[in-house]
Amino acid sequence: MNAEGIRKELERRKVGQSIQELSRKQQEEKSKELAEEIKKQKAEEKAAKQKIREQIARDREERAAQFQQQKEERVKAQAAKSEAKKIEEQQVKQQTERSKMESARIQFRLPDGSSIMNTFPSDKPLSDAKKFLYDVSSKVMSYSDISYENPVIQSQMS
Repeated sequence: MNAEGIRKELERRKVGQSIQELSRKQQEEKSKELAEEIKKQKAEEKAAKQKIREQIARDREERAAQFQQQKEERVKAQAAKSEAKKIEEQQVKQQTERSKMESARIQFRLPDGSSIMNTFPSDKPLSDAKKFLYDVSSKVMSYSDISYENPVIQSQMS
């Protein structure tokens, strides 16, 4: 029996060793699968992070493009506004010059030291200015105080 007990003992040890080997292999398989899964998760996370970084970069580029476009629009609007202002100023200047050309402002110094100013249309003769002076001065002083130096104007008056 001894031989039979030894054989059973050896067989039991062999079965135990094979069970341990099988258990060890299963453990290794689980470890490899777990490592692969972790590796896969890390790769997915890395890909997701990269995708997010790319999205952020695209968003930044879009915002920069929008900002640039808005800036260009503001510059164009400002340029148009300043151009319109220049045109308006030129029109005002032209109107002022036209009004200056359409009229003449003449100031008369009277013998008593006072002065009288009036605006006359530029297309009217100088005799109208003389008539104005004559009318105004007749109210202020006598006619004898007015001296006429230009004989041409005097002859036109009579």
